[in-house]
Amino acid sequence: DNNVRISLVFKNSPAYNAKLQRGDIILSINGKSVDEIENQNLWSSIFGEDKEGVEVNLTVKKLNGNIENLS
Repeated sequence: DNNVRISLVFKNSPAYNAKLQRGDIILSINGKSVDEIENQNLWSSIFGEDKEGVEVNLTVKKLNGNIENLS
């Protein structure tokens, strides 16, 4: 359905600490919509440098329908 959904969140992980849940839908990553990322083939670079501590900004549609911006 062209959605990027969270399928698994490990306890005490950064995703868990950000309150992401299975089924949440990622709408954008670092200001780019999922469509932009897909069309521009940005999946290998959209998350920034491959090192610990790099901040990623997500816009997520929660299971209850609320839209949240997470860092």
